[in-house]
Amino acid sequence: PTIQHHLASAGYNTAGIIGSNAWLSPEYEYDRGFDEFHALGRGPRMANSRLGRLRHRIGDVLGDGVVYGAVKGLYDRFRDIETDDSTEEDRLHDLAVDHISTDGQTFTWVHYMTTHAPYVVDPKGATFLDEIPTEAAQRELIEKARDRPASVSEADRELLYDLYRESVVHVDRRI
Repeated sequence: PTIQHHLASAGYNTAGIIGSNAWLSPEYEYDRGFDEFHALGRGPRMANSRLGRLRHRIGDVLGDGVVYGAVKGLYDRFRDIETDDSTEEDRLHDLAVDHISTDGQTFTWVHYMTTHAPYVVDPKGATFLDEIPTEAAQRELIEKARDRPASVSEADRELLYDLYRESVVHVDRRI
């Protein structure tokens, strides 16, 4: 039994709201025990667009090779063309506020993906960084750290650490 099971049996209205994380999806039973579950992700079987579903089908056929890497890179560049102007954070926030505003006692679990790379720095201003790298520069550094960890300098490590801290501050402010 999970906390949402216990709270639901005590009369709470429970909701799980997650960002783009395929691992925390109904496919892996993370919706178990919630009265409501909202998965905004783009993972397999969660893709919310034709382009996203096509990308995952191609990945299923090709595996994680060079060709799929190119397809994924193109998808990452163009995926937001099909979406509206609201951000995933905005949608998470709106769903959470709607749930919290319901009658009775509520339990709302919100899982932000903002603290996962690429990192989001609060648009109101950075706390730890004087200059914020572009998303492309972040992706390059993250790939370098993942694929060639020995080549990551101390300055790179500090930058990654500060980017992570910035994203935590941003999420904290959103909450």
